[in-house]
Amino acid sequence: MQPEAMVSSGPPAAEAISFDLICVARLVPVKGYPLLLDSFARLQQLRPGTSLAIVGGGPFETEYRQTVADYGLTEYVHFIGKVPEVEPYLRRSRLFVLFSENEGLSIAMLEAMALGVPVYVTNVGDLADPIATEPPGGWLVEDQDPAAIAEELAEILEQDLTHVGQIAQRTIATHYSVVAISERWTQLFKQF
Repeated sequence: MQPEAMVSSGPPAAEAISFDLICVARLVPVKGYPLLLDSFARLQQLRPGTSLAIVGGGPFETEYRQTVADYGLTEYVHFIGKVPEVEPYLRRSRLFVLFSENEGLSIAMLEAMALGVPVYVTNVGDLADPIATEPPGGWLVEDQDPAAIAEELAEILEQDLTHVGQIAQRTIATHYSVVAISERWTQLFKQF
C-alpha cells in the first residue's frame, strides 16, 4: 500500500490501489466514523496490513485524518475525497462498511451490492432490508463494541467473499432494480 503522504496530492487512481474495506459516506459523526476508525485500529492488531478507503468529504475530515494519524494508520487509511464516480473504487474493494447511527436506505450500499461487493453495516433504519434476504449478501453489525467489530471483520476478511458478493448482486437485481421497484409501486398504487 502507498503511504498517505504519497496520495495526499489528490485521490489515487481507482485502478492503482485495492482496498479491503471501503466506506462511502459524508464525513460527519452520524455516519459512524468514530466507531469505524476505532474498530479499524483494533482490526490492524488482528489483521495487520488491512486497508480502508474513505470516499466522501465533509466538515470532520481534518478531525478524522488526525484520528487516523493518532492511531498510526495513515499508511492503511486512504481518504479519497469526493469523486464524480465511486464505482471504480467499489470495484477495487472487498467489503463495503457503513456504521451509521441513523440512516435511511443507503444508495452507496446498494451500489456496492449491485457491483458484487458484500456489505457490513449497522442494523439501523433501512440498512438491514437488503441484507435480510436468504441467503444474505452481507452482515449486520449487532454489537457496537469496537473490539467485537474488529474480531468479526477479521473473520469476514479471512473468507473468500466472492459467493457473498454474488448473492448481494442477485439481491439487488431481484429486489432493488428499476423493474422490481416499479412493480412494487404498481402494486402499492393498485391498493388505492
